[in-house]
Amino acid sequence: MYELLLCHRRSRHTGIGALRDHWRHRRGPVVTELKGALRYDSYVQVHRSSRLNILYLGILASRSWPLSALFSVLQGRSVPPLMGRPGRCNELWDVVESFRYASHMALVEAVTSDVGIAALKRLSADALGFVRQCAAVVAEVLPVYDDPSLGWPRTVTVFCLRARPPMTRDSMLERWRTAHRELVLSLRPTLEYRKYDQLHARDAPDLATEAVGVPIGTFDGVAMLAYGSQWDLIKRLLSPATQIGNLRLSKDEVNFIDGRNSTLVFGEAYAFSGGETLAPTA
Repeated sequence: MYELLLCHRRSRHTGIGALRDHWRHRRGPVVTELKGALRYDSYVQVHRSSRLNILYLGILASRSWPLSALFSVLQGRSVPPLMGRPGRCNELWDVVESFRYASHMALVEAVTSDVGIAALKRLSADALGFVRQCAAVVAEVLPVYDDPSLGWPRTVTVFCLRARPPMTRDSMLERWRTAHRELVLSLRPTLEYRKYDQLHARDAPDLATEAVGVPIGTFDGVAMLAYGSQWDLIKRLLSPATQIGNLRLSKDEVNFIDGRNSTLVFGEAYAFSGGETLAPTA
């Protein structure tokens, strides 16, 4: 399976409420109307929660620079830079869209066809005035864990990851696919996530910016973990076992992830089908 992710940062003149309303109530139905042209298998929107959300802040704290620096030193690695790359603030995504396809060929054929290009141009025009920064990620989906009873809407964490220099993308993805995957699986009874997918970014020379409608981003991977609701996470927030589990993940991540130049989105995910959202629209 492959996914085309479109990541959006809202414009300075657009409130987060207005952005959410437009994406869910206007853009969602437009995307499902264009399903015949885009030929995707599923379409999902992720809307971030407030950046003052205690759960979001808690996840950030477990991957803060002081902890990353400490874990790096303890493992004989150089201390990561305190500051991220210029313009990183524009990668604090407010909405992430996911178009899933059966294969890389299916994705490419759909979005490079005449009707596919026209559909993506229509979506680009729809975003004008609402967003100031966009990036696309083409990724192979490696499902790790899936609870089939998990419904919609669902609470998700979306980590847009970059490899820790001087590690190559291939080396980073190999470490993530093997040792880190096993660590995350071993912590599932503690963290109680309901779904975990690894999205491994792939080069897409056959997808020009003009075809996709937004620049192809430079992220190396995207980690997606899902829960039934924020309440499921709140119940675990004060658990020492949960805190220790998050610290174990952070300790391992400094070996292959550039935390200063990766981006976290925490919020709610909504699926759309047949022109209607599968989640309540209120």
